[in-house]
Amino acid sequence: MKKTLISTLCTIAVIGSSTGNALISAYAENSENVTANFSEIEYTFDDINLNFQNTPAILSNFGEYSYNFRNQLDANNGAVYDALSVLTTPTTDKIVVTLPEPVTMSLNGLPSTSDYTKEDAETFSNGVFSNCKNGIDALLLDMPEIFWLDEAKISIGIASSQTRRDRLTGKYNVTINALAFIPAYFESYNSLDGVQEYKTKLENAIADFPVEGETRYDQLKSIHDYICHFTYYDVNSSFYSSAVGAIVEPGVVCEGYSKAFKLICDRLDIPCTLIFGNFNEEERTAHMWNYVQMEDGNWYAVDVTWDDLDGKDGAELKYEYFLKGSDSFFVKHSEN
Repeated sequence: MKKTLISTLCTIAVIGSSTGNALISAYAENSENVTANFSEIEYTFDDINLNFQNTPAILSNFGEYSYNFRNQLDANNGAVYDALSVLTTPTTDKIVVTLPEPVTMSLNGLPSTSDYTKEDAETFSNGVFSNCKNGIDALLLDMPEIFWLDEAKISIGIASSQTRRDRLTGKYNVTINALAFIPAYFESYNSLDGVQEYKTKLENAIADFPVEGETRYDQLKSIHDYICHFTYYDVNSSFYSSAVGAIVEPGVVCEGYSKAFKLICDRLDIPCTLIFGNFNEEERTAHMWNYVQMEDGNWYAVDVTWDDLDGKDGAELKYEYFLKGSDSFFVKHSEN
């Protein structure tokens, strides 16, 4: 997944030196404002290792019974999460997020100069992505209705920053105050009108989804069975990674199975989370499933993907990974 840092002629702010404080005065005398341009820097998310805690945080996303990852985030990632939550209404307009805790880093040089080292590029990359990547990931785990957003193509730039050069060391102290995001949709939707068309289809499918049973167990089994019967595993489907491929137009992978399961649970106020795991760093592959909370207060695992045996034209399913505890489920699953 590749992310690009875009249009960023950094805004320079003057740091006052007439404070009466000798240390601040000395710093001001030995440093100077400079203009830095980071517009041509490119990053790849695959090179960044940022993980969530293993235990779901508990707070409402849709209602008092739904649960999310929002509370696990630090202040900056939380601000990104909150700002981008408006993407439940599709748009490709720029979204600027002021960081509650500005990020400062020290660089040997600035981009497009001979002093800008590989270490500088890594420092700058980590400074940007460690303050937004977890927020974006948490948002997409909590809100599968943002089905259209292609995370790999979101453009991320510097909306506001300060850069000062230390005359004694020659180093540059860069402070990022705000980030800018330009959302992008998956190519399979062709346009924002196409996104809106499938948004309506998905909302109707969620509203009309047939759920049988009075108990939570029976309702979850009904959701599990319907998704298994409706769709099939297909990595080449146009909508393989979203709930669209699970309950609108068949053809999906584990992400789609799990996201559809969560959306229906959210409709019924059944506590449910998306879990990312079984990550293979060498092959760059992973898996996704769900945790749901039952009336006894305990969380149980559901892997609809691995319970669907039908193939494109069949109707066979199993319950090997339906409402399982950790002892049996973690034989073939691991959180990471």
